[in-house]
Amino acid sequence: MKNKDIIEKILLGFNDVFADVVNGAVFDGKEVVKSEELSDVSPVTQFKDDKSNHREQIRDVAKLWEKKGVIFSFIGIENQTNPDKDMILRVISYDGATYKSQIGNEHIYPVFTIVIYWGKSEWKVPTTLKDRLDCPDELLDIVSDHKFKLIDMVRLSDEDIEKYKGDFNLIAGIIGNPDSYEPENREIKHPEVVLDLLDAVIGDKRFGEIKDEIVNIKKEGRKVDMCEFLDKIENRGVEKGRLEGKIEGKLEGKLEGKLEGKLEGRNEGEELATLRIAKNFKDSKVDVEIIVKATGLTKEQIEAL
Repeated sequence: MKNKDIIEKILLGFNDVFADVVNGAVFDGKEVVKSEELSDVSPVTQFKDDKSNHREQIRDVAKLWEKKGVIFSFIGIENQTNPDKDMILRVISYDGATYKSQIGNEHIYPVFTIVIYWGKSEWKVPTTLKDRLDCPDELLDIVSDHKFKLIDMVRLSDEDIEKYKGDFNLIAGIIGNPDSYEPENREIKHPEVVLDLLDAVIGDKRFGEIKDEIVNIKKEGRKVDMCEFLDKIENRGVEKGRLEGKIEGKLEGKLEGKLEGKLEGRNEGEELATLRIAKNFKDSKVDVEIIVKATGLTKEQIEAL
């Protein structure tokens, strides 16, 4: 479970993937947010609980969106496996902590959160605060609302999938509509990470089997395009129309969404697995800072691998 979460965070840590998710989910596929306008920000915020104990809460991935030195927005992305009726309350907690950090600033920038839902069952729980409240009609007009944007991966339509233009288009197509998905001849920017994520989410070993071929293509200086990517999977004897049953049978329970704490206290098996993942991404030239944030390892530990 932790291995999948780490891979997922590494993929969303790439600015081009993050921007593609935001543009597809919020701006109908228009390139409003550009990758060069995004910068990493700590996903950790602190707060005091009811007993005045200091606590930490950790988002999956968070970035600042800036234009010409002006912060336009703070954007967070969360991942969820099961429908959670209190997800909106957790999002409010995350967003509220970021607003609180701006107290005293002359200019306050907006904060919003996207939730990527990977589960099999339909999401029928609230995405807004008012839908979660047992609020008398007399108070509805004076009670403030809050909401998050939901991406339901398994139930994406072809139109939804086409709103994503980069690596996330391939992931959305394979998971959301494997029977009819036909990608355009687009380059995959992070093929090794995409393969690792699909392998972890779907549990189909063929994604891992083509990894060496994909790495060799990159070593030759050639670009990896989506059509070639799917052809190689099909050459392993996979019919795209059969992927849907594989996906639905594997998705539920495989994604918990987020790391609810640090990697401290993990057992020996988890630690070894984390080190292996870190080494794989180091060998794939993933930026050390991204690996540090995703795994909790130090730069020294990663450089020693």
